[in-house]
Amino acid sequence: MLWVAYESQFISDGTIRGYLAGIKDWSLKEGFSDPLKPGLLLKKVLRTLAKGRSKRLPKRSVTVNVLRLLRKSFNMRLHDHRCVYAMMATAVALLLRIGEAVTKSENATFVIRRMDWRSWTTHATLFLKTSKCDVNSRGSLLRCPISPDKATCAMTAVQRYINESEVYIPSTGPLFVLKSGKPLTRRTVVLALQRAASRVGLAGSEFNGISFRKGGALSLALAGVEDRIIQVLGRWSSDCYRRYLTLTDQEIDRAIVKAASTRGQPAVEWAQPNPQHA
Repeated sequence: MLWVAYESQFISDGTIRGYLAGIKDWSLKEGFSDPLKPGLLLKKVLRTLAKGRSKRLPKRSVTVNVLRLLRKSFNMRLHDHRCVYAMMATAVALLLRIGEAVTKSENATFVIRRMDWRSWTTHATLFLKTSKCDVNSRGSLLRCPISPDKATCAMTAVQRYINESEVYIPSTGPLFVLKSGKPLTRRTVVLALQRAASRVGLAGSEFNGISFRKGGALSLALAGVEDRIIQVLGRWSSDCYRRYLTLTDQEIDRAIVKAASTRGQPAVEWAQPNPQHA
């Protein structure tokens, strides 16, 4: 319970439940008793955490259209701006978790190395050495095709960042490096995202690290991509990706207008007879 209370400061209650399920599974496989069985108080703590989290508003998505708007606040003549925007575009296009793209701190280990990004004429590939769902650490090779919209094209953004880099990026070092020579961190990206959103008239506080992965999934859904493809591209092993497929203001407006525009005979619901009186 102390561990749960401590971790709740940094991760969601859903992630904590996943960790607890893993601990339980490991314990049973090793021949131990279920460590969560006599856990009535623990369940109460988890319910309390869930209620507290529910009061927080969900974070907004950085869809492709939002990314295009955010780009206006970046000065592409500056190395750090090119670096941050390239990371953002890549995270949206490839549905990356922010922890897969950048480090949590300057001294932490990194996931994406310079050698993991390779580009050709029509596409680029990104190799993820490890990721959250890759429990066996086999790695994942992601394909990043060139986009007709150069403003939001991840391949174009990354190649420009690399070609015009003002610092040396070793092949075994992190891909995203600031002009100071330090690796790009999660905090730097989130602050840059929130500031950019505020400059273009959006509520910066409503965006955070999950906004990129969420926005990538929502962009695919808005483009009519099948759920099965979205699940595979996002490397989800379950259908939990559906929680990212929220409605946009435009979709709600179109739905209500369409409902109000229907014509014809009055539609009355059919009352199914009660079997007891049939």
